[in-house]
Amino acid sequence: MPEAMQAIADTVHKSVGFTKNCFDLFNICITITVGLVCQGHLIGIGLGTVVAVIGVGRVIAIFNHGFKKKWMSWQAWKHRSAGKRAERHRYNLNTI
Repeated sequence: MPEAMQAIADTVHKSVGFTKNCFDLFNICITITVGLVCQGHLIGIGLGTVVAVIGVGRVIAIFNHGFKKKWMSWQAWKHRSAGKRAERHRYNLNTI
């Protein structure tokens, strides 16, 4: 699911945390609507659900704000290192 949320965030040009909040709030609205239509009262939605929905999106936003640059630079370093290893491997195969 993280890749899907990132894809949605990229499509709407918003942060992943904000997109996650909107997506979860949309799902809560659907659940409330279905519960009211089918049962006539709220079912399956409590204070914990709403707090969790808001909390998860905000935690993602804080994490991205604090660690995204570090993560991206680490990924770039890892990619460069993998390319250098592949070049050394190719060189070793060619010298045999």
